[in-house]
Amino acid sequence: MHAYIVIGPMSLPRSDCGAARLYAQGTTIAELGRLGITLVSVDEPNIDSTAAGKLSPNLLGAMNQFFSDSLSERTRYRMKAGFNAGRFLHGAPIGYMNVKKNLVPDPDRAPFVQKAFELFDQILTPREMQC
Repeated sequence: MHAYIVIGPMSLPRSDCGAARLYAQGTTIAELGRLGITLVSVDEPNIDSTAAGKLSPNLLGAMNQFFSDSLSERTRYRMKAGFNAGRFLHGAPIGYMNVKKNLVPDPDRAPFVQKAFELFDQILTPREMQC
């Protein structure tokens, strides 16, 4: 007896989701084959038992892994360059604003943040309350 499984998008780890997922996809397909189950993908129709069908997901996975690694390298490089240039790399915290890639006090919110810290500073600790 032979069974077929038809899968749609996201049923198996896709070949463009990194090396670990590519490995998981390959081992899952191999295990299904060992059990006599043929995988038919509507999202990646190039997966089949032919030589090209076996090669194609591996090539696509390798290219996608390269793209992902390259993007990570460029992102780290650009974040380091921004940090070294003195820019704040994330959304401004409460009480500040991002202006022209710089962090500046928010004239509307900064006084409230400052007041919150002043009030917090006035709170007595349990030890101070006992004295």
